Amino acid sequence: MCASQWAKAAALVLLCSVVFSGCGDDDGTSPGETDLRPTSLAELAGTYHHAFDSMDNAAYASLLDTSFEFIPHPDDEYFFPVSSLNRAEDLQSIRNIFSGLPTMSYDGVLRPAVSDITVSVWDPQTDWTVLPDDYPIFPSTLSRLYAFQFVIMRPSASTVTIQGEQVLYVKEDPGSSRGPSHYALVGLRDLSNPAKAGLGTTLGEIKLDYMSSSPPEPVCTASVVEGSFGRRIAFDACSSSDPEGRPCRFRWRFEPAGSWTSWAENCQVKHTYSIYGQKSVLLEVRDPWGYAAQGSLQVDVQYEYEELFPDTPDKVIQNLRSAYQQMNIDAYRHILHPNFVFKFQQYDIDNLNLPSDHFTREEDLASTENMFSGQIVGEVPAVGSISWPMLEGISVWETSYNPEYPNSQRRLYSFAINITRPGATTLIFHGQQEFYVTSRDSMVDGSPTPYWQLLGQVDLSDTGVARGTEDATWGVIKWLYRYAR
Repeated sequence: MCASQWAKAAALVLLCSVVFSGCGDDDGTSPGETDLRPTSLAELAGTYHHAFDSMDNAAYASLLDTSFEFIPHPDDEYFFPVSSLNRAEDLQSIRNIFSGLPTMSYDGVLRPAVSDITVSVWDPQTDWTVLPDDYPIFPSTLSRLYAFQFVIMRPSASTVTIQGEQVLYVKEDPGSSRGPSHYALVGLRDLSNPAKAGLGTTLGEIKLDYMSSSPPEPVCTASVVEGSFGRRIAFDACSSSDPEGRPCRFRWRFEPAGSWTSWAENCQVKHTYSIYGQKSVLLEVRDPWGYAAQGSLQVDVQYEYEELFPDTPDKVIQNLRSAYQQMNIDAYRHILHPNFVFKFQQYDIDNLNLPSDHFTREEDLASTENMFSGQIVGEVPAVGSISWPMLEGISVWETSYNPEYPNSQRRLYSFAINITRPGATTLIFHGQQEFYVTSRDSMVDGSPTPYWQLLGQVDLSDTGVARGTEDATWGVIKWLYRYAR
């Protein structure tokens, strides 16, 4: 099928705008700067002591490996929305503690400024130990247990004393002939003793109090799903990022008046539109700390339906099939003659207690527009898609002698149609239909050419073939969706 016969949707690829400011520049060694990493285990332990005692952010940052993790005290685990702090999160917290300024924490509480930290105790309790390759945390590293006591001064609030033990996990980066080995802190396990602390506080709780994660950065794109006639759009937010490198959750609102989807870990989703035009789509991305940011993009859903010029009766039926499969009410409207009549079969008239044996063109169009809308009609489920896998002519086109369809051609067809309704039953109906077409004169490129339209349709569907709760015939389907929207 050529491209012009398919509906297309032009989707703008947009870097979603964010109203929140990001975090500041990362600390540590940058390319071209002096390597500040310690060259011995003693220097590493001394720098850690100095960093807290002097509230030296750069010194602290120089210690942390890119894979650093802070493991909270076992009693604190339920406080933390994450199992451990990664390097970015730990640095964010330490930066706030060392800043000397009040800090709004991740849970919206204003924490008092820290004016001074005194390291009263920093004593090793064990020798450095090489951990085996199968150690459950930080395998193949050097570990050492330290006793500590930090006294944290806060002029506008109480002084906090933290004490207990910490385990440092260190890896060695062997040097070359040009330089010495370097050591980096890959992990720190908090074993504070809150029972002995003045306020029952652990190191992890202090870090958590001053944690102020930055919101994620939403990035979203959209593309048309192949074969969907432009109505089904694939949305992708996988390029969204979190400043702390955390996996995020996503939710979408596909139209301004629509509802938000549920939060999901999947960064990709598909949505089918029932009506063409400009769509404003919102994406919201949330990190484990509860920080969220929204982004938006515009999707232009354009139905570019190219009808076959109906210069033969067969092309009328081809256009009818295409209009159903594309759920295109405009195309369907062009197919119907002003005097079109749809005839119900007697089985449906009796079982549904129909007030009439037919639909006029206006009644048929109202029902079909509801069906094609993709919206719930009364209590009848919305139609998601329509497939028409089988359409075969049984006879040839012949002159009709039916007085209800004068000056027309008649042909009998076998058919099968599937109507998918998301969250509800799929309707499968088949059998035969009797189509009547008539023509009028028209001009194409200056030449007289007949223009055929559908004058009538007589329902001869098989009865009792539905897959679901209703007995589906073509007439039943039209009656189900008859209500005005």
